[in-house]
Amino acid sequence: MKFLCIGCLHGKLPKKALKLAKKVDAIFCLGDLPDTSFLRNLEFKHWKKITNVKNRDNIEEEYFSLLTPKKWREVYAGLSNSIKNILITLNRINKKVFLVLGNSDFTYGEKQSLVKSLDLPKKVLSTQEIIRKYKLNNIKLLISDSIILKNILILGHSGYRGPSYKGVIKDVS
Repeated sequence: MKFLCIGCLHGKLPKKALKLAKKVDAIFCLGDLPDTSFLRNLEFKHWKKITNVKNRDNIEEEYFSLLTPKKWREVYAGLSNSIKNILITLNRINKKVFLVLGNSDFTYGEKQSLVKSLDLPKKVLSTQEIIRKYKLNNIKLLISDSIILKNILILGHSGYRGPSYKGVIKDVS
């Protein structure tokens, strides 16, 4: 079997990867789908402010205070749209795509936390919701799951968060 392994796409799927995808039996996508350039620039611009927080549990509160709730809603709408575009493109290749989520992928759990604190609009979809809504049947999301391909056991874990992540994003409005 031939596999194509891709990851850290950050909103861009190289044409060479699309070309190679036609020659493989399956694709493994290691996450980090959305274009996070805005967030990366924001973090570097405010690096000292974010990292000089006395109580490490308050890092996310400091981070979310950098923008207004309205601007955060726009950012998450952009991330969601970016994920959707990558997933639709991967699905159209017509090969089985096994996806694990990276640290920049927008999960259903994160969305639920943000709905409460930022009043996210319904059009902002998590990765899981995008796969369901657009019936992306060639994409199999592996979250603490496994598959067997031709006697090869493949384990998918999904996601990573830094040591300060508690699973809850505080209301900063």
